[in-house]
Amino acid sequence: MSFVLFEDDLGAQFAPLAYMRPVHELRVGALNLRERCELATGSDVYASVPKPLAQVPRATLPVSQLAELGSARVVLLNSRVLATVDELQVLLESESDEAAWQADVLIAVSAKASEAAAILADPSSVRNWKAWTKVQALRTAAHTWELVHANEEFLSHDFATLAAHGAPLRRTFGFELDATSKRREWMKAQTLNRPMFSAESGIHVLGNKAILLGSDVRIKPGVVLDAEDGPIILSAGVSLAPHVSVQGPAFLGPGTVVNPGTRVREGTSVGCFCKLGGELEELVMLDFSNKQHDGFLGHAYVGSWVNLGADTNGSDLKNNYGPVRVDLGDGPVDTGQRFVGPALGDHAKTGINTMLSTGAVVGVAANVFGGGFPPRFLPSFSWGGVEGLDVHDREKAIATAKVVMERRDVTMTPEYERLLEHVYQITRRHR
Repeated sequence: MSFVLFEDDLGAQFAPLAYMRPVHELRVGALNLRERCELATGSDVYASVPKPLAQVPRATLPVSQLAELGSARVVLLNSRVLATVDELQVLLESESDEAAWQADVLIAVSAKASEAAAILADPSSVRNWKAWTKVQALRTAAHTWELVHANEEFLSHDFATLAAHGAPLRRTFGFELDATSKRREWMKAQTLNRPMFSAESGIHVLGNKAILLGSDVRIKPGVVLDAEDGPIILSAGVSLAPHVSVQGPAFLGPGTVVNPGTRVREGTSVGCFCKLGGELEELVMLDFSNKQHDGFLGHAYVGSWVNLGADTNGSDLKNNYGPVRVDLGDGPVDTGQRFVGPALGDHAKTGINTMLSTGAVVGVAANVFGGGFPPRFLPSFSWGGVEGLDVHDREKAIATAKVVMERRDVTMTPEYERLLEHVYQITRRHR
């Protein structure tokens, strides 16, 4: 039994995060949808991704290989679905020729592998199939801020899953560590253990039973782990410096380093090989990003290879406590939410003392600096701040990205470089 993940037109609303990866690679909790599907089936996942992403080295199997499965049954699943591993396993128990819709949007289909390509090419072909009642109640997300608000709930679900199954093999979309990198060991599938801390360790623990540790985790004296109100997952190679506090639910991915005095508050998920500092709350951060200095960032979604300068602060609440409006480039959208922090695309950079407005959007390879509050929407490959924006030279931006990646044992592939160039072209209208 296999899952086949696919995107609909609403997937584009996850920009700028979705410019550089499929929607199913966006983390909610400690896992993304692909990883949950792999844990549910014990096998690799197939995926249909937007054309610009199709040539990039990826962690899923292309739909073209489904023909090898012949008449075997597969579950086609919309990448915007929010589901636990237990809920995904229920989908595997369905009968053939069932389809689930939400309004006019296809959510899931149970079909033969040989039919998958035709269904994805024309979803209306299954409009009259038997209604898949087990799927009707599945939730979906349509914007990045919805993922942030679901993060705390899924952290608790994922704790139970990882306690039972261990940490999955961590794979990044579009890039991978060089073969000689010592970091590769921490990316492997591993057992997560419930730790026992001695009184002499100098580590202060609340709710010991709700903590999971991977291998090679380093926790210095003076650290506070507070799992009384939610679980804490520290993956392989995580390093916590003195006077760090981690309040659950929280997840720190492999190799992440937390600097002295950092406050990781509830609802925070951080990916592989990040560096953290200051105060973080209800934050989702993908892989290889840095927020290692003082400053607050909350209810935010941060892509990969982002670097936030010292004392960068991101607002997540308006002064009048009203609903936040977010501009993705085509005008403000009312989120209906009171707490919405910034969204930062891959390779975005901020200078020291940068102030990001409530619900600000910073595009891919945007470089923001200067005093005051810059515009709430900063297009991809933009350069500047409150005094005005110029175009970030494409070649210089990509050259910088190569240097940043090499510092973390990653070599930019030609396919990844072409994807960056594609993002530059499709976001030209915003600049």
